[in-house]
Amino acid sequence: MSEIMPNQNSKLPGYWFANLHASYQLTKELQIFGLINNAFNQRVALFGTFFDTSDVAKAGLTFTDPRTEVLGPPLTVYAGIRVTF
Repeated sequence: MSEIMPNQNSKLPGYWFANLHASYQLTKELQIFGLINNAFNQRVALFGTFFDTSDVAKAGLTFTDPRTEVLGPPLTVYAGIRVTF
């Protein structure tokens, strides 16, 4: 197992998201709405950790970088109509 020294690796960079929401009440019973998450499609790492590269070598895989990152959500767009009775 390779030795990993705590706090010796660089931190993940900061990030920001722009989420947008709009709705319009057409009548008392009818509303249209829209939602955009991550409007600028920022590709960021939310979380990072390390793993033992020798474990995957037993499976025939070769990794030299023990870092893993969990990516944030991509651009998502929702729209709809809400009807109340």
